[in-house]
Amino acid sequence: MGDSFTLAYSYIYLGNAVEGTVVFTSNNPNVVAVEGTSLKAIGAGEALVTISGTSSIGAATRTVKITVAEKQVEFSPSFIGK
Repeated sequence: MGDSFTLAYSYIYLGNAVEGTVVFTSNNPNVVAVEGTSLKAIGAGEALVTISGTSSIGAATRTVKITVAEKQVEFSPSFIGK
């Protein structure tokens, strides 16, 4: 939780770059929040993030499942009692 990352995308058609736009949406913003093309892990659980792209060639939509786990803190035995 608390981690974020930016998704990169490109449109390639027959080996050539094509201009286009993309929109990310989350079905569970309490787990994964969308900020433009960045995703942020908010809370533990699962969320489906839909990526919708549109270009001069056409449109496409894909959905990915993201699982967010709570961060776990482990202490080395050398820290115990100090």
